[in-house]
This record gives sequence, C-alpha cells and structure tokens, in this order.
Amino acid sequence: MVVDAGNPERILAAGMAYGAGGDVRAIRPNPSTHRQEPLATRVLAPHLSAAFYRRSALELAGRFAVEVPDPLAWLDLGLVFLQIGARTVLEPGCRVAAAPAEPARRTRFRAALEAERFFWRWAGVHGWVRSLALHGLLVLGELVCGLTRVTLASQLAGRILGGCRGILARAGEGSVGAWGSWPRRGPPDRAPPPIARAGASAPPARP
Repeated sequence: MVVDAGNPERILAAGMAYGAGGDVRAIRPNPSTHRQEPLATRVLAPHLSAAFYRRSALELAGRFAVEVPDPLAWLDLGLVFLQIGARTVLEPGCRVAAAPAEPARRTRFRAALEAERFFWRWAGVHGWVRSLALHGLLVLGELVCGLTRVTLASQLAGRILGGCRGILARAGEGSVGAWGSWPRRGPPDRAPPPIARAGASAPPARP
C-alpha cells in the first residue's frame, strides 16, 4: 500500500484496477478500513511504487512486456497473472511512503493511442460484448468531455489509430515494430504457482 510520506494517514494507492471498458484507475480505499490491519485481499495489480513479486511467478509469466509503455506495463503483468491463474494480493500492513508524483507528461494523442492498443490487447478478458459496449461508452464520454478542448482531434486520432493497430494484432497474432501492434500472450504450459504476492515479501507457500 502506498501512503503519502507527508501524511501517512492518506492512502495514495492500494493497487490498480482495470475496467471492462478499458478504464485504468488506482484503488484508493477509505483509510479507516485499513487501520485494524485486515487480512490480505486480492487486487488485479499492485501500484508500481509498492510491488513485490515471487521469482517463480515472474518466471512463469515470462517477463514484463517491454513493448507496453510504463504506465500500463504493471497492469499488463497483473492481467497476465489473472490469465495464468496466479494471484496478486494487497498486504495492508506493508506500507511504502512516497511523495505524490505528477503523472508523466504525455500528449493526448499518445495517451489515447496507448490506451486503445492496450484495450484491444486484453479486450476479451471480461467478455467481448460487455467490453465493447463499455468501451464505446468510455470513448463517447471522452469525446463529450473534450468538445471544448483544442486537443480533441488529436485524442480521437490516437483512439482510431490505436484501435486499428489493436484489431490488426488480434487478427494477425501481433507483429511488433516501431508502430507495430503488441503481441497477445498465450497461457503457459506449466501450472501456475499457488500465489503471486504483491505489496509485501511473499512467505513460502504452505504445503
């Protein structure tokens, strides 16, 4: 769990969540629910400031996807764990103090392009019908909110180009290049480890 170094009662993030429509958000629970040191709970992915992984889990997942940009690479690995049956767990008693950081500066075109490609990389994980419907609402909401911004055209162009690249990746199993599509991951041949723990050093698995 990541807390504000200047105010330890303020929780900056307790993991990352990924919606069926492609929305990415940090989980920020009520601090009062974590004062009694509750049991570990499952999350999709840890926040990049407080992530600890078992070596066996990383070996099973293969590697971080270097072709996926930094803001999404941790979430990508969490989705890989979900796909192979491993778990990412939040340990509320393990806290990392960090100063609130400004998000990396990216153009709206780049952010939209990366978000769209990432959506198509993992669109089927929540079911295609649900994912496509919610994604359409997400993009529509972005467009409505951006009607008064001069960057709307570049954001829309990023979505369109990212969507084209993502669809081509799904159709062609993903060729990678400077503007290529990210490859999809397939399930491993080996059985998953009993747990992939994030947020604290993992204890040995019980027999």
